[in-house]
Amino acid sequence: MLFRHRTDARPKHGAPAEELSAPDAAMVHDDAIVETSAPVPTEQTVSPAATPAPPTVPTPAPRPARTGRVFYMSVLNIVAALAVVFLHANGVYHLRPGGHTWISACFIESFFYPAVPVFFMLSGATLLNFTERYSVAEFFRKRATRVLIPFLAWTAIAIAYCSYKGTAGSLAPAHVIDGILHYSYAGNYWFFIPLFSMYMSLPLVTGVAKSRSLLRYAIVMGVLFNAVIPFACGRAGIAFDGTLSPAVVAGPLMYAFMGYYINTYELTRAERWGAYLLGVFGFLSQFLGTMYATGDSSTINSLFKGYYNFPAVFQALAVFVFFRSLPYDRFVPASVQRVGNNLAKYTFGVYLMQAYFIEWLPKILNVSIFSLKWRLLAPIPIFLMAIGVTWVFKRLPVLRRIV
Repeated sequence: MLFRHRTDARPKHGAPAEELSAPDAAMVHDDAIVETSAPVPTEQTVSPAATPAPPTVPTPAPRPARTGRVFYMSVLNIVAALAVVFLHANGVYHLRPGGHTWISACFIESFFYPAVPVFFMLSGATLLNFTERYSVAEFFRKRATRVLIPFLAWTAIAIAYCSYKGTAGSLAPAHVIDGILHYSYAGNYWFFIPLFSMYMSLPLVTGVAKSRSLLRYAIVMGVLFNAVIPFACGRAGIAFDGTLSPAVVAGPLMYAFMGYYINTYELTRAERWGAYLLGVFGFLSQFLGTMYATGDSSTINSLFKGYYNFPAVFQALAVFVFFRSLPYDRFVPASVQRVGNNLAKYTFGVYLMQAYFIEWLPKILNVSIFSLKWRLLAPIPIFLMAIGVTWVFKRLPVLRRIV
């Protein structure tokens, strides 16, 4: 189900996402470094005739903050990667089962749906101001090393796997390139395409990170023209012209601006609770709205689906704000934070290989993928197994470069 020769285009607004994915969790997280240093004192020339200043109590220079990962980002990486496994293990949703299976499948799908947008937001939170740390050339070198090479390597593995199963189709160069660009060999790799688009756009919009008002404007425009207006037009039977949407806030860039804003600025209590209420509204809209709109039809109604549709946007906003706002230092020991930060380094591998476990394990264990036990209990061991394999790969000379 997860590995098949696909010819359909990537999920668009209002279209059901057949395969879900997660982005560069660990690689983006490597850039989530808080670095501050004490100011360097400047030399001063004192005239001998100058009147000595009255003695003052010496103030020690500020100590450089500890350089390390931002723990809430580690938590979000882990939670979002695990959510992706839950979504894929719940693949029966796309088969439109009936009865209680449909209700539980729709609930799981709707509950874990924000995983992909959260990864986009993490990317924006850590990369939107990358020019303050390194050049554009270094930015693309890092992205190529950490994202492009693993994408190509695991796509090659998927091609080989599909060829073994007899589902790869023609291996003519043009056909293979088309399959790579349209993630036909591994449907859950669709996420890389908008991710690469966002990477190519970031050098052009880094200036927005310097202005809070511009960030707010970009977020408002992004939500309006990606999430609200297209939905309202679809509901009213009006064909929305996508060229009206400002390209600078289209798709994943909207999430990049949101992630950077939430990461940079402290929200008021009212703003946080407003985000939580929007999140609940988004979840209920997606869950109940999809069930109501689908009704007895054998085809899932996609009115409330789509990663840029308002339910997903509101849910992702609430999740990001919630984990950003938790007072971790009050209840999470430093040792546990270190474990979480270290675990987050391996979440990218979960995204890259979890589909193989999800396809093989039901056959090995002779478990029905329609079983609620499979869909609720299997994701955690699958997540841990993928983490384990990634840990091994990272310690091998060649394989560590692809995870």
